[in-house]
Amino acid sequence: MVHDPLSPSEALRTKPGIILGGISLFIFVYSLIITAQLLLGGLLMLMLTLGVYGFYRIFTVLDAVADAQQRIATVREQESNHNHDDQYTDAETNHDSASLTQDQTQTQTEKSSENVDDNE
Repeated sequence: MVHDPLSPSEALRTKPGIILGGISLFIFVYSLIITAQLLLGGLLMLMLTLGVYGFYRIFTVLDAVADAQQRIATVREQESNHNHDDQYTDAETNHDSASLTQDQTQTQTEKSSENVDDNE
């Protein structure tokens, strides 16, 4: 799930961004006109806007980390399966070599027995 996080200007063009912008503007106007405390309204507006956007950015970072961990796990699993297949192939080769060596030894033993019988 790889996606490019929205910039602040792009975030304001989305429906949640428009709603958040409207609420922030309402808080600012309310603090300016009704309570006449510009600093309080500015802080509330700033915390609301940056808090939601910061949460969104943190969420996208955590999503990217989880995606990276999944890709790493997939690669390691593929490497593990590949190594397991190589070991299985090596074991088959060793077993075939051992069988071939055993057959050759048995054939040589039979030939030696025939040679001994012929000499008698």
